[in-house]
Formats: sequence, structure tokens, C-alpha cells
Amino acid sequence: MSDTLVDANVLIDIFGADPDWKGWSRRHLAAARKAGNLLVNPIIYAEVSATFPTQRKLDQALGPERYRRENLPWDAAFNAGRAFLAYRRAGGLKRSPLPDFYIGAHADAKGYYLLTRDPGRYREAFPALMMPVILLGCLYSGVTTPTEAAALAALYALLVSAFLYRTVNWRDIYDSLLTSARITISIGMLIAGALVFNYVITVENIPKALAAMLQGYALSPFSFLLLANLLLLALGCFLEGTTILLIIVPVLLPTAAALGVDLVHFGVVAVLNIMIGLITPPYGLLLYVMVKIAEVPLKDLVRDVLPFLAVMIGALALITFMPGLVLFLPRLMGYQG
Repeated sequence: MSDTLVDANVLIDIFGADPDWKGWSRRHLAAARKAGNLLVNPIIYAEVSATFPTQRKLDQALGPERYRRENLPWDAAFNAGRAFLAYRRAGGLKRSPLPDFYIGAHADAKGYYLLTRDPGRYREAFPALMMPVILLGCLYSGVTTPTEAAALAALYALLVSAFLYRTVNWRDIYDSLLTSARITISIGMLIAGALVFNYVITVENIPKALAAMLQGYALSPFSFLLLANLLLLALGCFLEGTTILLIIVPVLLPTAAALGVDLVHFGVVAVLNIMIGLITPPYGLLLYVMVKIAEVPLKDLVRDVLPFLAVMIGALALITFMPGLVLFLPRLMGYQG
């Protein structure tokens, strides 16, 4: 049994008694009805309404005994937007997504057969929609790492743009590679500077001094977690995340274990601190990445990031002092900590 989403042009042919297409549309609609359910969505409903004088007559023609009504899925709306973006890049002049994009995306998202007498429009628009499918499919299936999935999606976009839509030439590829190289070099210089700072931290034995300082205080688990958060957040302003994870966190682990802090809980807290450090001024690495991509001043970006930073710190406080939020799922799966 195969359900069919009926395109508006087929219904308009029938209800409007189109002399050229009415017979074709009736035959194919009857065949689709034998195969399964017939469906319409609000976009199709709106397009067909132009052939009826009142909504009551339209509802009679599209009654539930003949056509099942279904709302447009959110993922279909997203895919329609991606198709519109590809359309614009191919030289399309419309200022907003066309109804065809929504209808085709609906059928694609739900796996329905699309009954239309103009399939060329959908075949032209929807190869671009495979890019998020490739990206998310590779990620959620575990076939690739996030970096590899992004590379595959970029390669697919290049091939589709160059050979199917023919909107990319060698000059465009050269400009893209040049822009990527500039961004990579600028970020690489930031990381190089962070590694020099990391070297100084290691040579001066700052981790050992920190460990000795912690051992000199009679800390409760609560005060230790509070101190660890403040320390990791402060270091995140200046150090690269890998350094904190490989040099600072191992210094804190023995004290956490001695105080009875669950190490899974502490690990999640530490990683969240490091994540927050990526967008914390003045060094936050992702801040500089976003500055390069968005081409906005750092001070403007920092101002806009601050509300999100506050929310993340609030989430950090919750998981720090409510370990059950972190340990609920592991314990549900048999973890005994």
C-alpha cells in the first residue's frame, strides 16, 4: 500500500475541467486511489481553492472520505528552504520559496509518492536537499566523524553545484579555497599562540603548584566543585580546551576522587566548562572563528554572545550541584556510581 500526495495541478485539472489534462489526471488519480490513501496539505488546499466559489464546496470536493489532510512537516519546511536557496543560487528571481518546493519536500520527507504532471520542477530542485540527508545520516549512523561528514557534504555540494546546476566555475572554486585558507591560517595562528602559552604553563610546573594548593585546604565536595568551576572557567578565558583537558583536569581528578565526587559527574562538569571556555572572552577560540565567518567586530559578537553565555553558566550550575541530572541516564543503564 502506497500513499500518494496529490499535487495541486492534478486537482485543478479535474475540478477546473482542463480540456487537455483532465483525462490524464483522472486516470492517474484513480490508479493512485487503488494503491493507497490520497493526501493533501495546506499548500495544496490553498492552491486548489481558487477553483471554488466557497470554502464549503471546496471542503465537499476534498472531503475526508476521499483525501486525507496532513499538515506540512517541520523537516519538509526546512528542506523547502534549502531547495529555495539552491534555486536562488541558480539564478531564480522569486523572493520566497515556491509552493512546489513545499509540496515536493513534504512528499520527500514522508516517503509519499507525488502525483504531479510536472515532475521536472521537483527533480531540478531536490538534489540539493540530499546534502542535509548526507550530513545528518553520516553523523547519526556513526559512519563518519563530524569533520568527515562536513567534508562529504561540502564535496556533494560542490559536485551538484558544478555539474548539475552549473552555477560554480573554476574561479568560484579558487575564491572559496582562498577564503578557506585565510580563515584556517588565522585560526592556526591563534592555536599556535595558545600552544606557546601552554608550554609556559607546563615548564613553570603550574599544575603541580595547583595540586599542592588544593591539598592544603580542607574542602568539602560542594566547595571543591565550586572552586573547580571557577578555576576552569577562568582558565577557559585564556587556554585552549585540549590543554585544560590534558593538563589541568588530571590535576583535579585525585582530589575529586578523594572527596567522593563521582568521576563521571566531574568529567561532564569539566567538559561543559571547557565548552563554555570556547566562547568566553578574551581568547575563546570559537569567538574568533565566528568573527572571521560573520565578518563582524569582536566587541559586537561578544555583546550578542553574553546572554547565551549566561544560560550556559546557569546550566553548568544546575548539573554541578544536582548530580542526578548527569547520572540519571548512566544509572538507568546500569552504572553503579
